[in-house]
Amino acid sequence: MAHIQERVTKAGKRHYRVQVRLRGYPTQTATFHRKTDAIDWAQRTESSIREGRYFKSSEARKHTLAEVISRYVEHVAPSIKTGGERVRHLKWWKEQLGDFVLADLNPAAIATARDRLLATPKKNGDRRAPATVSRYLASLSHAFSIAKREWGWAEENPTLSVQKPKEPSGRVRFLSEDERQRLLNACRASENKYLYPIVVLALATG
Repeated sequence: MAHIQERVTKAGKRHYRVQVRLRGYPTQTATFHRKTDAIDWAQRTESSIREGRYFKSSEARKHTLAEVISRYVEHVAPSIKTGGERVRHLKWWKEQLGDFVLADLNPAAIATARDRLLATPKKNGDRRAPATVSRYLASLSHAFSIAKREWGWAEENPTLSVQKPKEPSGRVRFLSEDERQRLLNACRASENKYLYPIVVLALATG
């Protein structure tokens, strides 16, 4: 949606700053002397974006996701502790979305691929855990961040608008009466005189 802000200079002249914000696309900004011009520009820009007629930067039109991944794998991954895992993740993304020009790769396409990854079983037949799919998304997001921040190839990181799979909450376990008593006996026998009262306090307060 468009947001128009009226500003007045020290000389008393009015101008209008307009921003067009649509999810999945970078914010577009322009300034006009007349409010009517600002409204007209906002309407035309928003319509062009929704209809796919809005052209992004030439760099985002020149490079594909496959090029981003290839450069990342060669120059970035080797210096990262988890580089091997990220290379494996990015190889999958390259197979799925590598032909996309960066300007055309939107959150919807990434979300579709995410769902496909969730539904595809591993080699042993087990389904991939949500945490695993989240790591795949994290690897893609980092590659996009580098392409945007350091290489100037992308204007946005569409992965940031893609929701990570919901992970199941961890199991909450309580000590049995026998386990509690054995824990307290062990604390009493400890050389640390503070351990027993600390554990008693922890048990009493949950």
